[in-house]
Order: sequence, then C-alpha cells, then structure tokens
Amino acid sequence: MKTFNFTKFLFKWVGLHEVEQATATLQDWRELVFRVSLRISVLGGTIGFLLYSYSALQRNDWKTILLGFIGILTAYIIRYVINPKYYRVRVIVFLSIFYFMGIALGITKTFIGDGRIWLFVMVGTSEIFLGGTISLIILLGTALSWFGISLLFQYGIFKYPFDDLIDLIQPDATFVWKNTSIIFFWLGMALIISIRAITQSLNNSLQQSQALANSLKKEVEERKRAEHNLRISEKKYRGLFENSPLLLMEVDRAYNILAINHAMVDSLGGDKESLIGENLADILPGDIFQARSKHIQIALAKNKTINFNDERAGRYFY
Repeated sequence: MKTFNFTKFLFKWVGLHEVEQATATLQDWRELVFRVSLRISVLGGTIGFLLYSYSALQRNDWKTILLGFIGILTAYIIRYVINPKYYRVRVIVFLSIFYFMGIALGITKTFIGDGRIWLFVMVGTSEIFLGGTISLIILLGTALSWFGISLLFQYGIFKYPFDDLIDLIQPDATFVWKNTSIIFFWLGMALIISIRAITQSLNNSLQQSQALANSLKKEVEERKRAEHNLRISEKKYRGLFENSPLLLMEVDRAYNILAINHAMVDSLGGDKESLIGENLADILPGDIFQARSKHIQIALAKNKTINFNDERAGRYFY
C-alpha cells in the first residue's frame, strides 16, 4: 500500500514543482512566483483567518472578522474564478486586498494599526509582479490615499476612533499625516528601486542563460545533423566499397586489414571474415608486399591518393 506523503502533496499543491518547468524569461518567472504566492496566500490566509476569528468572536470584533473574510474571499476569487491568462487583472485584484486592508486599518486604527505595513507590502508586490510605470503610479496613489485618511477625519466623513488622539486631526495637525505620507512615498520609492535593480539583474542572468541554452541546443542539433549526414555518407561509401568491381581494401599503418570488398576477396581467395584482421605481409608474396608497402608509405606521408602501375605474370594492376 502506497503511503501518503503530505509534504510532497503540499509542495505540489502550492506549485513549487513548476519551478523546474519555468522558462528563462523574467515575465515567466513573475507569473510563476505569483501563482505560488497566491496559493500560499490562500492556504495561509485561510488558516490565519480561522485562528484569528476565534479570538475576535470572543471580543465581538465583527469589523476585523469582516475585513478578514473579504480578503480571503477575494483571494479565492483570484485563485479559482479569474482566468490565469488575465495575469495583470489577477495581480491588480490581488493588490487590492493589501490596499483595502491598509486603508481600512488606517481608518479604524490610525497610526497605531498595521495599515501602512499593508500598503508598503502592496507597493513592493506591485513592483515584483508588474514593474514599470504602474508600480510608481500605485506608490503615488497609495501615499495620497494615506494622506487622504486625515481629510476624512478632518471633515467628519469618518469618526476618529481615539478621542485621546483627537489633536492629530485638528486643522493645524494635518502635517502629521502629510509627513508620514511623504516618508511612505520615499520609502516606497527606495523599495521599488531596490526591487527593480534585483529584477533587472535577474532578467540579465535569465537572458544570458537563455542565450547559452539556445547556443548549446543549436550546437547539439548541428552535431546530430552532422552525425546523421556522416552515417548516410558512410552507408553510401560502404555500398560503393562493397559492390565495386575494383579490388579494394582498407588497412591501418601496421598493414592490418580493416575492411575488404568482395572483388578483393575473390582475388585473394578464402572468405571475408578470415581475411579481416590479417596482415598484408602474411597474405602477399614478400616482393609484392615490399613494393606495395612503399607506395602505401608514400600515400600516407603525402596524405593523398597516388597512382602506380604494377605488372605481375603478364597482368597489369593500377
């Protein structure tokens, strides 16, 4: 009976096995990391929501439960409803979770909540998964949104949750929100620049790897093509060699017979298998071997074909 491997199942469900199948382009890696991050977010978010909701119920903190439920529901919609081919749409909706949580916590918890952390993570995530101008637009919009929270309190659109901190929303105290918005903007800019430098370096490495892989692939294909052509040429040569009416044989530098055609076998007598591997000195008469070996040495020294005449018993050989 096959045992169930939970770790292997979890890795496969999250999508870590897809790393081996990823191609060497930055966009492919972005989409892969997003898919893995989304699955981890769905799994971790569901577990975290269930655990936190239990303590929130005991405090009757229905607002926090509602915020968490909306975030988890959105993650499930991205994961199972929105078609993966709409990559940018999925990422933007995913980022909206961070934005919604950041603004909601900014309104309900002001400076003492985690609102800015959620927004800061959203800016970094946008640069990782989208990059380009859109991450800068998101950064600017997020910084302005944070400052806008102070205006919502100042004009009474939302009631300030902490009376003891009421001074922060007085007309002459908006500098607090403005300053934190400016700090948030420049920290976000530094984060974007850092991530962009890393992704650019990764992109260069991926392009170099892809170029090397293509070069190796081309070299392998050319080698296979050359080997194929060589086999065809050798097959043709072998056919011509074997069926030629001329007396042909191949020998090495020590005059051992490597190959011999049918015409030569008939001339020397015997069978082909017994002749291959024999030495010419053992087959030919001594004077004939001496004469032929000189011609062979000349051909090997000049590395080219030579022609010569040989007369024996009234028969002429060329």
